Amino acid sequence: MRKSLFILLIGAVLGAVGWHFYQRTFQPTVAQRAGDLATRTRESAVETKDQALATARTVGGELSDAGIIAVIKGKYVVDRDLSALAIGVKCDHGHVTLTGSAESPELIARAVEVARQTNGVSGVTSQLTVKN
Repeated sequence: MRKSLFILLIGAVLGAVGWHFYQRTFQPTVAQRAGDLATRTRESAVETKDQALATARTVGGELSDAGIIAVIKGKYVVDRDLSALAIGVKCDHGHVTLTGSAESPELIARAVEVARQTNGVSGVTSQLTVKN
């Protein structure tokens, strides 16, 4: 009788250990599932970022005239000293013409340089004048 009870107790302990092992292996905890989800999300974000950068490089390398104008105007909006409203931007096959006025010759030079440094611009003609 004692031997049977001992074997039953050993069987119960081994069963409990086996069940615990099974639960950890095949039934992940909430923390393990959250960790796996975070890893997959990170991997997806990296893939999405890489795809977006590749697309941006492709699109950025082939900016249309309208895109060039939009980028230059956007740069003028960000620059506090340059007025996007006072400076007109035209673009024909990558050649930019600036019209309008700026507060000083230095700001005219900055406006021309901003346009020149824009991707897709092949040349810049300035017809800007200094405001009186």
